[in-house]
Amino acid sequence: MLGNEFAGQVAAAGNGVTSFRVGDRVFGYTEGPFGAHAEYLVIAENGRVAVMPPNLDYEQAAPGTERAHYALSHIRRAKIGSSHRVMVYGATGAIGSAAVQLATPLLGGKKVVFAYPGLDQATVRHFARLMETGQFTPLIDRRYPLEQIVDAYRYAETGQKIGNLVITVAP
Repeated sequence: MLGNEFAGQVAAAGNGVTSFRVGDRVFGYTEGPFGAHAEYLVIAENGRVAVMPPNLDYEQAAPGTERAHYALSHIRRAKIGSSHRVMVYGATGAIGSAAVQLATPLLGGKKVVFAYPGLDQATVRHFARLMETGQFTPLIDRRYPLEQIVDAYRYAETGQKIGNLVITVAP
């Protein structure tokens, strides 16, 4: 199953898992084996997963990692600070809109330090805090049920997509 960003509810937890409990609402990112377009997904306790902010639903939280990670990586690499002026070309897309939101506090003189090496659990938790406080909201273009995934991919390939596409997997 394709897909790498996900949101859902913990259905079971392995022996010794202490960070998550059955029933927790979680979101995150899986790369390599993919699998987020499935009804069930296995994620390591120390994987790229965090408890969802209580004010978000699954569709709002699911697209909150991958594109934001790309934007954050570019912001960190460019060492953007309050003395800089930044233009984001393509700010209506998923990565561009995340870049605008994530860079805005830095450009306004508010000191924000991003000290996360790559997309790991700490970064996912960082995005959870930003989404919970309203400092970051993933841009969602369209939502598709899993049964229409072919249509979703066709739409993405048109080059007309603005933001994220959310695939809803209902049990």
